[in-house]
Amino acid sequence: MSNLVVSNISDGTTSVGTGYVLNGSAKQWCRWNMSGTAAIVDSFNTSTLTDNGTGRGELAYTSNMSNGNYHIATGVGELTGGGNRGIGVRGSDQAPAVSGCAYYSFNTSWAASDEDICSASISGDLA
Repeated sequence: MSNLVVSNISDGTTSVGTGYVLNGSAKQWCRWNMSGTAAIVDSFNTSTLTDNGTGRGELAYTSNMSNGNYHIATGVGELTGGGNRGIGVRGSDQAPAVSGCAYYSFNTSWAASDEDICSASISGDLA
């Protein structure tokens, strides 16, 4: 069997249409560390992480998105230290592309900073 076709999924109590599952699932997610040697900690549909300098990382997707207009949720943190951190899409340098996205992390003084815990999740349509 190569395809399983269903219109609803149920846990025995609640049923949901498969369209909700397919459309609402993350198409890519990644947690990476930019402190020291940049490295992917865990991921789905992420092929590579490129360290482009202090606070600047770029993720490439294993499977492309259908366009660059997908939803991006990010988060950042630290293992040690005393303050909040931030992360965002580095759109002024490189807009989100079908094949990947660039990120910029910063410290509480808004200076570029390599952080321990960086994450992103992508929702949208795969190509």
